[in-house]
Amino acid sequence: MAHGIPSQGKVTISVDEYSSNPTQAFTHYNINQSRFQPPHVHMVDPIPYDTPKPAGHTRFVCISDTHSRTDGIQMPYGDILLHTGDFTELGLPSEVKKFNDWLDSVIKLVSSLTQPLAYGRLPTDLVEGDNRASVKKSKRQTLEGSGTGNFKRFRVEEGAPTVNFSYSLGGHDFTERGLAVFCAPVTRGMLAQSACGAEKMNFEMSPTGKGNHNVGESENVELKVKCHMTELKRNLPYEYKIVIAGNHELTFDKEFMADLVKQDYYRFPSVSKLKPEDFDNVQSLLTNSIYLQDSEVTVKGFRIYGAPWTPWFNGWGFNLPRGQSLLDKWNLIPEGIDILMTHGPPLGFRDWVPKELQRVGCVELLNTVQRRVRPKLHVFGGIHEGYGIMTDGYTTYINASTCTVSFQPTNPPIIFDLPNPQNS
Repeated sequence: MAHGIPSQGKVTISVDEYSSNPTQAFTHYNINQSRFQPPHVHMVDPIPYDTPKPAGHTRFVCISDTHSRTDGIQMPYGDILLHTGDFTELGLPSEVKKFNDWLDSVIKLVSSLTQPLAYGRLPTDLVEGDNRASVKKSKRQTLEGSGTGNFKRFRVEEGAPTVNFSYSLGGHDFTERGLAVFCAPVTRGMLAQSACGAEKMNFEMSPTGKGNHNVGESENVELKVKCHMTELKRNLPYEYKIVIAGNHELTFDKEFMADLVKQDYYRFPSVSKLKPEDFDNVQSLLTNSIYLQDSEVTVKGFRIYGAPWTPWFNGWGFNLPRGQSLLDKWNLIPEGIDILMTHGPPLGFRDWVPKELQRVGCVELLNTVQRRVRPKLHVFGGIHEGYGIMTDGYTTYINASTCTVSFQPTNPPIIFDLPNPQNS
């Protein structure tokens, strides 16, 4: 099988002879076709968060399987957020609302915050440097520094607190809990004011302590930072947030819900008690994102397609039998897309379940991706044990499961840069 070159002409995918046994399929294709072997197939190291985005690229932030456990997730900088499902436990409307609120929950500052307005300039080698301070809104808590070395955190009390430190602002990043400000020691006196009027958050800086405004290059100057925090806009700093459902979003699967209410016993009692009017329009609760379900959207020139379906597993939502039923869904994926979002993995890519000693990825999805669709990026989750990145030499595969197999949200979001489409 050729790698690195898109397929030419119309390609029809049929049900694979090993469809029902993905572990056997993996062994067969690996032995007979070297389909999963280096050099074309290999692991990929994640991009460090502090890596500058290349010019002419778009940065994607990939997460999945957060399961209503978003409070501790530290979100990195990026342009487009991709969440590939299982953002709730059961798809309850209250859980969907919580997730939607989280998508709109991080303080965002405009870039003017990083620009000193008077008395010198930042060092030329300071580009979102190694030293940082973090400013976090915490109701009725006093300001106090913490951390070691040049990394310090400050909690901001509502009102107009002040904090003194000997750093100059050199950029900023965003976390779920607040704003991370990149800093470096001040080597020139400054009097700087930076107002983020749209968010009504103002940072006022003035030199204090030693010397005067004309201190030497090597002498640190203490800056006083006053934060006025009122009527904050609370947005994750992504231009677009794109979401698909997973097997845990039960209420998003209309056929599943129709069957559930007919059952004599209730496996999901909290879901079974819902009235149809409670979940008929549950997708409409996602007001802070673009929701895809067997559908496509184009953003910043990238064609992105999302589908929630996974092979049958204990009768959850969006489960279908392996073979033709799943292939019918994959046949809906158009050719020419740039990014594919599915909830589960294709065969052989981050789909290994160590406890069961099994591959669980979908063979038909793999064949669709490699032989027909050929996206640049395929993002998924579903298999918590499979977190990580691989490539087949043409498509990059990202299992972005945030939760571990024990449902601890400790796997960090994965960032990935793609060149901007020429027609964007």
